[in-house]
Amino acid sequence: MHLRVVIPAVLAAILSGAAPVRSAQAEESIFPVVMTGAEIPELKGRSVAEISLLSCTEGRIRPILFQIDEFTDDGRIIPNVFKGEAVKDPTPGVIDENDEIVLMARDLGDDCPAEQLARAQGKVTEVAFTGQPARKIYVLAGPAGTLPSTTSLRYDRASDTVVTPAYSWGYSLKYPHIFDKLSFKDYRGAPADQLDRLKVRMKARSLGNLMTIRVDEEDIESDLRGVRAGPVRIVRELPLSVAPVPGFRIGAVVQFIHYERIWDAQVRFRLPAHAALFLSSLDVQFMMDFNDTRGLRFVTKTEPQGLPVEGNSTQGPVLVDMGSEPWLLMTGQGLTEVVFVNYDKALKLSPAAFYTDNRTLPDPPEETPGCSPCSGFELNRWEDLKAQWYSFGAQVLLPPRFPEGGGSGYYAAWLKRPKVKSATPVN
Repeated sequence: MHLRVVIPAVLAAILSGAAPVRSAQAEESIFPVVMTGAEIPELKGRSVAEISLLSCTEGRIRPILFQIDEFTDDGRIIPNVFKGEAVKDPTPGVIDENDEIVLMARDLGDDCPAEQLARAQGKVTEVAFTGQPARKIYVLAGPAGTLPSTTSLRYDRASDTVVTPAYSWGYSLKYPHIFDKLSFKDYRGAPADQLDRLKVRMKARSLGNLMTIRVDEEDIESDLRGVRAGPVRIVRELPLSVAPVPGFRIGAVVQFIHYERIWDAQVRFRLPAHAALFLSSLDVQFMMDFNDTRGLRFVTKTEPQGLPVEGNSTQGPVLVDMGSEPWLLMTGQGLTEVVFVNYDKALKLSPAAFYTDNRTLPDPPEETPGCSPCSGFELNRWEDLKAQWYSFGAQVLLPPRFPEGGGSGYYAAWLKRPKVKSATPVN
């Protein structure tokens, strides 16, 4: 059977005159679905080039957009756009248990008629996902898999910029862990580049609070060694290190993952034993420093009326309790930006939303003084630090319209993203 790939008309669907978002299934249409090779054991040892994904809607079968990302045994993603040393895959081109198959939630479908599946040339596995109603895809392992030849995502290696139908997101060439160029394509205001930079502030207390050490984003060392670019997502993985005091160096790994309308950051770091003994607590603050987005409103669950972005509405930083749901929302001028923070709840941190709206207030390092606004999160009072791995992360979602239920609607849908329920051979 010849399979013709139909690339979803993403931009047309987004810009079409569209009804309001009314259900969890509609809200998660911008979400990715990530499966591992371990969840579909029928694929283990198969060549990546043999794989196609199929979906059925109203009894009609169609190929869907996907990508397969390969990982090393220790969990490092294998780049396909190199900037430095190559990362070697022990089994290149072959699906292993920790490799990932990525698609979009909007492409999940229904049961496929048996007569259509019977015509497939190759082994077919039905993959069912959690959720109501239950949704499915079909994985075809055949003599020649069908992979998309075009994509709505683009990575420019020279400028280290990701471009999608929803945004253009660029990183600093000097500090590749800092993004310093950002254009939201739904935004109707000015300027065209809305962002000054990502800001990261860390405050470490040592020796029973006898010493306080402050670190900002330019004190962090990083090296972009490679990028994994595909039709569904683009992954930038960087090793980081910071030396808060001479003799103490803390290493970390960060992944910045770009989808059509989502940016997902995950950070993992491990404290050396001597640093864990030296440090008594740690506070981390990360925020987006916008150049000028007046006309937006900053909203959390505890501030449903929102704080207006006017360029002069605060004299300094404001901490906003987030309540039971760690999200913030920036909305207005055609833009909706929902931001989540996640961390290990066993750490018993005190998260708070961070907001400053003052166009003249300097907070270096930065290119343009002032915040209009600066918005983000603080994770405070990491105490009883041990020599172990820690992790935290954040997600930025750019839905095409204001979601029903505001930030809470998307937050609930994010927590209930579809996951593999079962994988069953069909033939």
